[in-house]
Amino acid sequence: MIPTPDLAGLGLFVLAALVLLLTPGPAVLYIVARSIDQGRRAGLVSMLGVHAGTLVHIAAAAAGFSALLAASATAFSAVRYLDALPRTRAQVDGGKESRAFAHAALRL
Repeated sequence: MIPTPDLAGLGLFVLAALVLLLTPGPAVLYIVARSIDQGRRAGLVSMLGVHAGTLVHIAAAAAGFSALLAASATAFSAVRYLDALPRTRAQVDGGKESRAFAHAALRL
């Protein structure tokens, strides 16, 4: 038999769920910021990107990728390092661009 929560516990759960549903998360803030800064089209593209990423995440979880990462420290580390590569490259490239900008500004 499945235990059922009492009425007070259920009410507290519903209240907490509503608060979490009404609180904007980072994806919503990102989409709103892009919309305000770059217009409606950029906001719609951002929304599509967020939803596409969510669908990929759901598909990977449904395929068992989450269980694989939880069971294997090696697989988890590999994904973690692969995830860090684009950010590391952006830092290196960003540093080159800022140095080039500084040199160009000094020549003026």
